[in-house]
Amino acid sequence: MPRPPPRTGSANWKAEHHRLSGGARENLIDALGLDPTVNPDQVESANQALAEVEKWLGFYSGADTALKNAPKASDFVRSLSSIENDTLKLQRNLKDAQSSVESDALKLLSNLKDSHQWIRDELIRSRTDLELLYQELEKRVNASHWIRDELAETGVDFQILPQELEKLLNASLSIKDKYEGIESRGPPTKEALRQVTLYLREVFARVYQGPILPRREIGAVRPLSVNESAEEEFIKFALDDAEIPYNDDDFRRLLNEPNVTVESERLDEIYDEKNIKRARDEQLKLLRKKKKKEKK
Repeated sequence: MPRPPPRTGSANWKAEHHRLSGGARENLIDALGLDPTVNPDQVESANQALAEVEKWLGFYSGADTALKNAPKASDFVRSLSSIENDTLKLQRNLKDAQSSVESDALKLLSNLKDSHQWIRDELIRSRTDLELLYQELEKRVNASHWIRDELAETGVDFQILPQELEKLLNASLSIKDKYEGIESRGPPTKEALRQVTLYLREVFARVYQGPILPRREIGAVRPLSVNESAEEEFIKFALDDAEIPYNDDDFRRLLNEPNVTVESERLDEIYDEKNIKRARDEQLKLLRKKKKKEKK
């Protein structure tokens, strides 16, 4: 069975801010617990929050396409193996002063430039200076032996390339090792939705001014608290206005995913205070019941 072709989607895309409708702006401000008409001090916070929402909603379309076409683990391994082989060959021929150095340098240069942007980004994150490496490879491609001798006399350093090749080889091996143990599956689903949801939650956690209360147990049921309901409404209002698809029945499960949760010192602090008070109340109830039994 032939191998599927590697994914070729770009890691870069242009995004335009989504322009919120008037109704969505009002609903979002209301969900945030803001009322700029009554509290002029809240105007700036409301406008800033809406601007961020428009930015992240605009991010979705390009991100969805890019993430669906991101290279699989097998694409990383295949591409990095090729780069590794070209690097080793060039290293050997540089050491032995073989005449094929120029063609080997050109092959590696082409391989690097033709590799997926996601793979080049991984190399850069691993402290590979690709721009410097390109320059040094081009020097080798364009300079014959006698020209290099002339340039060396003027102070041009041809020892930079071996050092950069060693860095490239180490980075390739390290990245390849990371991806070799990962199963290559189909394109990730809902990844762009997760990212946009996370960004919207961060806006909500930072700006929300409404009441914050822990959930109340009603028998076996624990309905959402006031602030949790407001947060869910805030996110759904935004997604609906930008026509970003999501599963309404499965939405709470999405919000409970670890990589979509948001840390908020303000929320944590208030929840801690509420939970401490609640725990104390429970302890008092138990003490009262114990004293009643003792009296009997």
